[in-house]
Amino acid sequence: MKPFTYHARTSSADPSAPPRLRGGLKSAGLLLLLFAVLTSSGCGFFGPARSGKSYVIKGQRYHILASAEGFRERGQASWYGEPFHGRKTASGEVYDMNKISAAHKTLPLHTWVEVRNLENNKVMNVRINDRGPFVRGRIIDLSRSAAQQLGVYNAGLARVHIRAITGAKARQLAEAEGRQSAPRAAAAPAATPSAGGAIGYGVRALVTASSEEAERHRRVMEKRFGAAGIDTTLDRDRASFSVFIEGLKTAREAETLRKRLLAAGYSAAQIIGSPR
Repeated sequence: MKPFTYHARTSSADPSAPPRLRGGLKSAGLLLLLFAVLTSSGCGFFGPARSGKSYVIKGQRYHILASAEGFRERGQASWYGEPFHGRKTASGEVYDMNKISAAHKTLPLHTWVEVRNLENNKVMNVRINDRGPFVRGRIIDLSRSAAQQLGVYNAGLARVHIRAITGAKARQLAEAEGRQSAPRAAAAPAATPSAGGAIGYGVRALVTASSEEAERHRRVMEKRFGAAGIDTTLDRDRASFSVFIEGLKTAREAETLRKRLLAAGYSAAQIIGSPR
């Protein structure tokens, strides 16, 4: 008996190939072509496409998405205010906690997103102009004003769903934002507000490079002194986390809280938001 030999055919154009084999090879070729098109076009079939840009925070690398098209995410929202009010954001804009904006780790800067508070069903559109939050489980950091309007401010955290807005709708939002800011730019400069904005004063208890340590102290402070928050600062490839309490109406209230924090072991406690 002759030994059995299998001859693989490399072309379905071979007229001697059986019809079924020719069809199978043709289908395989089409699948390979489809794979090449999907991967070269940045299609999200195999996950969100990356832009090639990235940055590192505390040893973890974050890859910026090439496109926000179709992006959706669910998780916790937080907010940030002092001491970042007046500082530059990742986009180069000056952060104003009294305006509507937000920070996200991987969405392209200037992406518009719809944020829905799943705990009260409030919805608003915000533009991403900063990076963060770098705390496990949190997906978006809202400006203080955005947090107030969404009902996140008092609790400090809320479960949210975010959806990227692209195309004509995003252009309309950008144009509306431009129209709203134009009159303010032309108006006579107003008197300089307090660094703490409308809420008056606050006290920063500590600043740390560890998000876990910041969260631990926030919980302790919240139990003993009332609602506490965490602000995140990104400087090049390093992040720092400030734990603070704000919402105090007078300098006397702020000084009283500072002394209580000092007595509790927070030796770096400092008043923030006093008038300039």
